[in-house]
Amino acid sequence: MVRAVAQRLDALTSKGSQMRTQRTSHVPNLTVMTLLLLSASTLGPSLVCMAQEFTFTAWSEVTPVIDGRIDSGEWDDAAQHTQGNVTVWVKNDGVRLFIAVLVRDATFRPAHEGGGQFTGIIDFNGDNDTDLRAEPGDDVWFIGLSTRFVGDYYVAHDLVRRQDSGDGGTTDIQVAYQHSNPIVEERGDYTFEFQGLLDSADDAHDFSLMSGDSIGFRFSTIDGRFPPASAFAQITVAAPPEPEGCILDQELDSEIDVDQPLWLPVRQAQVFTVGMNGNLCAFEVFLLKPDRGVPRDVTWEVRPAQGGTPGDVILAAGAVRYDDIPVGPSWIRIDIEPGLRVQPGDQLAIVLRPTAFESEVSTSWWGRTGDVYAGGSAFFKVATDPWVLREGGVDWMFRTYVDPRVISPDTDSDGLTDADEIALGTDPNKPDTDGDGLLDGTEVEMAIANGTNCPDPLSPDSDGDGLTDGAEVGYEGVEGTGTDPCNPDTDGDGLNDLVDPTPLQPGAPPAFLEEMARVLGAAVDGIDLGQFTGPNDNANKGRRNSMANRIRNAANAIAGDDYETAIDLLSGVLAKVDGNPAEPDWMAEGADQEALRNELALLIALLLLE
Repeated sequence: MVRAVAQRLDALTSKGSQMRTQRTSHVPNLTVMTLLLLSASTLGPSLVCMAQEFTFTAWSEVTPVIDGRIDSGEWDDAAQHTQGNVTVWVKNDGVRLFIAVLVRDATFRPAHEGGGQFTGIIDFNGDNDTDLRAEPGDDVWFIGLSTRFVGDYYVAHDLVRRQDSGDGGTTDIQVAYQHSNPIVEERGDYTFEFQGLLDSADDAHDFSLMSGDSIGFRFSTIDGRFPPASAFAQITVAAPPEPEGCILDQELDSEIDVDQPLWLPVRQAQVFTVGMNGNLCAFEVFLLKPDRGVPRDVTWEVRPAQGGTPGDVILAAGAVRYDDIPVGPSWIRIDIEPGLRVQPGDQLAIVLRPTAFESEVSTSWWGRTGDVYAGGSAFFKVATDPWVLREGGVDWMFRTYVDPRVISPDTDSDGLTDADEIALGTDPNKPDTDGDGLLDGTEVEMAIANGTNCPDPLSPDSDGDGLTDGAEVGYEGVEGTGTDPCNPDTDGDGLNDLVDPTPLQPGAPPAFLEEMARVLGAAVDGIDLGQFTGPNDNANKGRRNSMANRIRNAANAIAGDDYETAIDLLSGVLAKVDGNPAEPDWMAEGADQEALRNELALLIALLLLE
């Protein structure tokens, strides 16, 4: 067919060339319009090209009526490009490719063929074998416009469509043509609308295109009087928009064929293997409402499958109302609430069945692979015949969607999934397991950022400084101290964040140091005499009083801003409890000795900072 068209174009162009030198007012000129799917490499140097970087890609939300009229609203969702007096719209719905072309203020003057009959050609070719040439073996969508000579003018006679059914294939293209003036000899606007299957696959000349695939696109106008002009771009098959929260998991192209009448309620079972973790949240099915018969709804079920056969258990079910099925073939989205938990490798079946007998709705099935099962829990196979399209058939193709966000729910809304909480040991029903004011998820996020296991969502005071993690960080309604919940001494000055008067700044004010010394002296007064190492109680009492007095004197020195004296006094007391064998300690080893030694060392360190 393509070769014949090419020969016809050559002949007509040659005739047009002769007409340029021998034209009279009684001999009409030639205009041939071609719509070609070609590679850029096929464009000759005489062709004027559209911006070749431009790519048509758009998802069809509105199914256009293929009547040759570009009606308001039906192409608004298409990709659009205008060059000169030619505007092209392109979109797809995952099953069909839609193209509209508007040529403004054009003259269509077919060449005289004898007998008062004239023919113009509109050609739509596809490069199916990806050799970058439109040639025999590639798909052809062809329109021939016949015109008739009546007196001194020409009128449109009819529109001839090539039946694209070579090699036993089926007619898979719809096309319509309109113009603003029936007198072809005069100028007017011409519109073309095409609808073709992206993947008909019923003969060797058909397209097999999926989401993301690209093909070349060219619209050319050839006139016998002028060099040809052409617009070139790309068409990329658009992917369907994903339902909110749901991600496309499977695009199932295995429809069912039945080539004999069925007198039982028919079920189509689409078996598929899940590819994602999450909840099966929705599926889409491509439906065509029967044009005759008793209006009936379509029921759907999701069942487990084994070995390609649906099981008896129904996991989810519902119905598509007959009134909700558009007249034209359309994708119908079905939400599965609350969803089915799935993981990669799960085998499921989506089972559809019209709630009527086959004879009542005159439905049939079309596609390439799969089984049709008639009523009964055993789902007995009825009949299949791949590559057969029956008129009025119901094309039930599928897409399935999985929501990965709900692999495990977050029941308490703390930012952790229930599964994560079980693994961590936190309570999936309690947002703040340890009661420190921070959500479990917040503490885990902080721990991940720190590269540690702190803060701990199971401990209210992760660093043991006496302040809860929430008190240090802060949370809604509570202003935090700003200290580190994973460091008991945030400023590193030796003072615990709980008692440090300036926990974010090393050191302490003189009044605090003085008070610390007086409290420490009073604490020494309260130590049991048995903790001292003197030969008797009188000796032990003397040692205790001496240590307490020296600490009190240090407090007085601090009050007088004499830090050097205070340090000397405190260092003398520290020497009596530091465990150095060169000078026997005045206190026996134990908790009291260790606590006093640490407090003295801290106070001395703070004084040295001043």
